[in-house]
This record gives sequence, structure tokens and C-alpha cells, in this order.
Amino acid sequence: IFKQFNSIIENYSDKYQYSLLIVKINGLNNIDKDEILNLIHPYKNSSIFLIPIKKIAKNISKNNWVKSINIKSNYKDTIIINIEESKPLGIYSTGIQNILFSNELKILENIANNDKRFDELIKFEGKNSIYESTKLINSLPDNFTEFVEKAFLINQRRWNLKLKNSILLKLP
Repeated sequence: IFKQFNSIIENYSDKYQYSLLIVKINGLNNIDKDEILNLIHPYKNSSIFLIPIKKIAKNISKNNWVKSINIKSNYKDTIIINIEESKPLGIYSTGIQNILFSNELKILENIANNDKRFDELIKFEGKNSIYESTKLINSLPDNFTEFVEKAFLINQRRWNLKLKNSILLKLP
């Protein structure tokens, strides 16, 4: 019965041109557009009514950068994907890895030492500094973070801040 139903819908869609032809993606800054399009490609030219929107949304949500996603269809030939990306908060350095993380302390990606895309972010070092990073940033005056190059958590109780002009601030 399910196959018959799908066949009827496919025939109707072909006859009246209700097939997926256009995919619009909004909100991408750090996610590769081709990654999203590859998830949708198998459904191109299929009936717009049989596109598994929830399945596509679930697969897109697996990307660490995705904070929220909304997929809409015009029920003719277009799917519109609105993605809200997580905002990077800082870079946690373990000495071996540089881990880019978000406001929600979600790991977004590992980045190379010479990656210049996120130079404006604070580099956090020290045991558990990633967990204390939001407290530090929230306690700093507005726009002060743009002057901070590195933040070192000392003995899990206080911070040393190295500013971009090489001044070292030792916070209590």
C-alpha cells in the first residue's frame, strides 16, 4: 500500500511539476554549502511531497556548527533551509590540539595553529579553563575581550590575561 501511495504521488508530481528543483540555504558562515547540498541531492527531481524534511534536518543537525535549523517547502518546487550557526567563543589549547568552542561550550572543530580565521578569539589554557571561560568573559568589561590574546587559568582559581600588546594582567 505504501509503495502504491508513493507511486501515485510521484506520478501526480511529475504530471503537474511538483518536483524539487530549487534549494535555498540561509545563514551559512562556517558550514560548507556543498555539505548541505550533498544531503539533499538524492531527492532532487523527486516529488516535493515525499521529501523527508525531518530526516534531512536531523542529518544537517549532526554538524557541530548547527545551533538550530528550520526547513520549509513551498509545496511546488523549492525547499528553504534556515540554519543558525553556533557562535564561537574561544579556542581551548591543550598543547596538542586547538579546540574551537561555542558559547554553549560545544566543540565546533579542531583548528590548526596557523589558522587565521579565528585570530580575534581568546585562546584559553590551563586545566578546566574551557569550563570557566564563559564566567571570565562575562566578568570582563564590554569590548575588553578584543584586547585579550590569551587567558591562562592558574591553579583552577584565578586568571592571567596576556593582552595583544604583550601586557600580562594577573587577576585575583
